[in-house]
Amino acid sequence: MNALVVPARANVSRKSNFVKIVFTDPLKTFWDDVCIAIREVCKRHPNYRIPVDNGGACGRTDQGETIPINSLGKWLFGTPGYRSHKLLDGEMRNGQFVVRFHFPNEVPQEVRQMLESITPESIKEQCSYWGNREYEDQWVNTRREI
Repeated sequence: MNALVVPARANVSRKSNFVKIVFTDPLKTFWDDVCIAIREVCKRHPNYRIPVDNGGACGRTDQGETIPINSLGKWLFGTPGYRSHKLLDGEMRNGQFVVRFHFPNEVPQEVRQMLESITPESIKEQCSYWGNREYEDQWVNTRREI
């Protein structure tokens, strides 16, 4: 398979394209847990591992070792030393928790296909703390409505 050509850096903002995920049931975990779960859902999609050519941009470990940005997933979600091409927002609206996954306007269709696999159910399955009553007072759904 030929590598998809993607820009080394693409602009992403809250004005960029987004996928909206609406939880109709209360969100019973932490925001960080939701963010990690979204990446885990995408890791299970075949498009996550599609090879990319980003002109040689790479990440770096704390020890200075190079991390190649050689897959669509690494390009979208980032690595240490290489900023991601996504923004995640979450807020309560009308009693529902809404997550917006913003991504650059100039992404290949394969990114859109991967993001379509994100559902409230798939996120819930990947959350480590979902429903853990020990942390109930810290769950996202206890935040005030915006």
